[in-house]
Parts: sequence; C-alpha cells; structure tokens
Amino acid sequence: MAGLDSDDRSRDRQAKRANAGFTQVSSKGWARITDLIAKNPQAAKTYCFLAEHVSGETNAVTVSQETLAEATGTSVATIRRHTQELEAMRAILRIRVGPGTYAYCLDPEEIWRYWGNAKKFAAFNTKTLVSKKANALATRQMKMLFGAPDEEEPG
Repeated sequence: MAGLDSDDRSRDRQAKRANAGFTQVSSKGWARITDLIAKNPQAAKTYCFLAEHVSGETNAVTVSQETLAEATGTSVATIRRHTQELEAMRAILRIRVGPGTYAYCLDPEEIWRYWGNAKKFAAFNTKTLVSKKANALATRQMKMLFGAPDEEEPG
C-alpha cells in the first residue's frame, strides 16, 4: 500500500511539472478578459501580461511600472491608470514595494493560482521582472553594496 502512495505522489509531481507552463482561467476569468477587451483593450493587455507572469505559488508578480509599460508598449502614466482601474474593478490587488514598483496579485477565482489564508502579514515570493535599463541600475547598486564579483579584497 505504501508503494501505491509513493506512485501516486510521483504521478502528482509529474503532472505538476507537465502543466508548469500553463495559466488556467475560470469562466469568471474569461468573462473578465472579454469585458476588458470590449471596454479597454490596453488594460486587457496589461491584465493578460500580469496573468502570464504571476508565480504559481503566490498568484503574484512584482514588476515596475516602467517594465510593464515597456512590455505592453504603453507609457508609465498609462500603466498607472490601467492598474488603478484594474484594482478598482477588483481584478488585481496592488501592493507597493518600492517607488513605481508593485506586487500585483490576481483574483484567484479568475486565474488559477495559489492564494494563502488570511494572516496578519502576507509574505509574497514573486517572480520579479526587471527591464534592461532597471537591471543595469540594480547591477550598479549590487556592486556598490557587495563589490564587483571579480574584485579581490584589498590586502
């Protein structure tokens, strides 16, 4: 019997790996997307970009407004407006993590992802997207904090 349990666990792990690249959308989610396309196609594009990039464990993605603008071919002001509209519609929850950077959480009843139980504090383990421009800044900041990887300690 224990061998059967092990086989079941193995099949479960294989199934999860096989579906790792999929984002599942419920009927409610398709209704949301269809409504967004009809009312505001650019906001729909932003929503779909976020849905494509949320982490499977957290149903969230951390990304700067600048990177979102670059990815969707819009301006930062447009991204700010769209994400505010999406939040007002309860399609997303924005959690500010820095200047112009948010963790975007999607409604778990629309996009099939994990959503934790209510807790005093929520911990988000997200996939963070950074543009090449922002990445260069982050690299410089890391070098300032920790030194260049190839630099040796002064003797």
